[in-house]
Amino acid sequence: MKKRIFNVLYYVCIFLGLLSFFYLAHPMIIFNTDDWHFASYWRRPLPIPGGYNGIKVFPETFMSLVSEIGLYAVYPFAKDYLMSLAFAYAVAVSLFIIAFVFLLERFLKQITNDDLVSKGISFLVLIFHFLIYKNDCMQNHHLFYAQDVTCVFHYTLSALLNICIVLFLLSEEIIVNRSLSKDILEGKYSAFKAGFLVLAIYLAIYSSMFHNIILASFSGGCLIVELILNVKRKEFKIVAFVRANWIHLMVCIMWISTLIMQLMDPRNEDAKKQEMKAGFVNTIKAFMGQVTSINKFLILFIGIIIMAIVARIIVNGPEGFVRRNGKAFISVILPGFATTLYLIILASVAGKDYISREDVLIGIFDYVFIIISMLMTGLFTDTAHKNGSNDAKSNKAMIIFPLMIFLLTSQTLNYCKSYADYNIFGLSWEETYAAGNDIIEQIIEAENQGIEELDLYVTDNEGWNNIWPYTSYVGTTIADTLYRHGIIAKPIKVNAVYDKKKNEELNIHY
Repeated sequence: MKKRIFNVLYYVCIFLGLLSFFYLAHPMIIFNTDDWHFASYWRRPLPIPGGYNGIKVFPETFMSLVSEIGLYAVYPFAKDYLMSLAFAYAVAVSLFIIAFVFLLERFLKQITNDDLVSKGISFLVLIFHFLIYKNDCMQNHHLFYAQDVTCVFHYTLSALLNICIVLFLLSEEIIVNRSLSKDILEGKYSAFKAGFLVLAIYLAIYSSMFHNIILASFSGGCLIVELILNVKRKEFKIVAFVRANWIHLMVCIMWISTLIMQLMDPRNEDAKKQEMKAGFVNTIKAFMGQVTSINKFLILFIGIIIMAIVARIIVNGPEGFVRRNGKAFISVILPGFATTLYLIILASVAGKDYISREDVLIGIFDYVFIIISMLMTGLFTDTAHKNGSNDAKSNKAMIIFPLMIFLLTSQTLNYCKSYADYNIFGLSWEETYAAGNDIIEQIIEAENQGIEELDLYVTDNEGWNNIWPYTSYVGTTIADTLYRHGIIAKPIKVNAVYDKKKNEELNIHY
């Protein structure tokens, strides 16, 4: 009972810490045209061949769902439209991160059989996400950062959903060496739970071409390994193979369908017009630039961990470590490599800037962090298992654990180096909040005065030829969202007017 209470309090504390960061320190304020559009846009929950963003079922349904939760559950009490949505977004992001930490801890606990070690390592991995690019005094990025609220749902949460399913399958299949597909068919696994797994896989694959590879590469690797083993043992029978691997087959078939649909997406033509292609070599250079800009303290820490585990393996021999972790390592390293290669190729076609974005790189780094966390279990559990004990207190290496957590947490919480807010222009959230409220006030005032067509004055961004953050049709988009959300009682025609006086009034300079 005490252990259960401790576990609940542990995750509640992490959740509150995350919620404070994503709501109080860096709230996600809808700001640009895409943010206003997707806050209320409900698409069909099915992939749309030939449609714009045809495969993006998850982000284009989930963002509007979360927005409505903020609208109906928070707004009646807060009476602040933008902050109500921001609170709902913060809760959603925090819960996804909690799910990632929980599933990572569950996976590590199956390797170590040690609650304290698995909790400590999974917490350190969470810290890695915030420390990785914290180098400057201001505008630092973390792996949960995105250039706007829309990208949080389209990229960051899509990546987390995929990596969470990978961690779940690692725990349910690889570590315990069983076929979840076969167990479901034989009634050894709850059909109700299996239904949720199928739903999660559906949403993960139909989320983003940049992140469904996380799960697809894992399932593809599992299929290849199983096929090789079956052929090697001369036991291959296609019916038995399908029964034992239908989950992974389903993932791969669905992923192939997304490739086909992506080729039909009208957005491909838009990408060609932007002339962002850089080629494979230049994309690799951009990727290496991101790798070399990782926080040096974090690199030093990881380097020490790797050297320590290598030394321990040399001293104690590799047999025990490989026996416990060998299959899991292969199951993580192969898809990690495939994901990295795929993203570099995709970015070389779509635009090299993608490979420099944290909301794209998170898929690669999460695979790297899983590998590092497994190495850390080898560092702390080899000693514990040496005398046949699984008690963390008997593990002498644990003596450095509190110091490790203190050093990394201190570096991460260092307020002298602040993080960027969720917009591409380096504006503070207070500035984007002021801009959003000014727009809402203009539209509400027009409705109160019975105006049927409004000239909406918005900030001018001449340097971007006023294509962003406010497009020429932003007025209609904002009015539609406010009407759908019940902020205004009837539709109103709104024309955007770019006004430099608004820049001075709101102190916004792009």
